[in-house]
Amino acid sequence: RSLYRRSLKLALDWSVHRDVWRGQALYIRSLFEKNRAVTDPRLQRALLKETEKLLEKWKHPDPYIPPTAPGGSKYERNLQVPNLDRESAALPIILNVQVAWLTYVFVCSSPAAQVLIQHWQWRWNVHKVRRGDWSGEQTHAMGDVECKVVASNL
Repeated sequence: RSLYRRSLKLALDWSVHRDVWRGQALYIRSLFEKNRAVTDPRLQRALLKETEKLLEKWKHPDPYIPPTAPGGSKYERNLQVPNLDRESAALPIILNVQVAWLTYVFVCSSPAAQVLIQHWQWRWNVHKVRRGDWSGEQTHAMGDVECKVVASNL
């Protein structure tokens, strides 16, 4: 991102009210405009380095994050329902779930398994999902989804 934009966002992190921030934004703009005509590469590098130091020095300990942005309080609160197409529903889904010290490997062949997997990914931060052939011993019915446990560290 540009240095100017980062400067404005930093000023907005420290200002609670927009009318106060607007005055700071005009001041920041005047500083950038003052150095706009600098053509010497060494002086440009020095100005960039100095501005980066100032941004790091004044970095806010708890910056403002928009609620729907990643890390915000409403990020992915209401996940969209996945589009279940026939091709992906026909393939079995192998899911490696690790909860605390337990590790389970589930193989699900139902179309509703995709919804279950999305829930597991959200609930337990499961990111190892792969599709392929499978053979298992135990069968577990979880709602409409029938899964086989093919491995466990129990």
